[in-house]
Amino acid sequence: MSDLHKQLAKNPVFSSLVPADLHKIAELATRRNYKKGDWITYNGDAWGYLFWVEKGEIVALKESNEGRSLIATTIHERELFWGLAFFQDDTPMPVALVAHEDSQIRLWSRE
Repeated sequence: MSDLHKQLAKNPVFSSLVPADLHKIAELATRRNYKKGDWITYNGDAWGYLFWVEKGEIVALKESNEGRSLIATTIHERELFWGLAFFQDDTPMPVALVAHEDSQIRLWSRE
């Protein structure tokens, strides 16, 4: 059993799945690495993904027309986040996602 498989089993979203399904989901994940300050997606993008933070932190930024930024939330290690387009086609992101520190995520496409 992979570490990702074990960690997903502890998460409420995945905890009711049988081990074979958890294994399959873990196998379908794409690993992405980001350096501190790297943008994952921008506000307004139709971003149809779900991700799990393996290492690091990702912040969700809301930016104003005046150039100010507000951290709406921080996604920590072993937490999930999904874009609205993961559930509904072409729904724009209300925030941008930025690596707050060097980070590694596992990513699943809506497809």
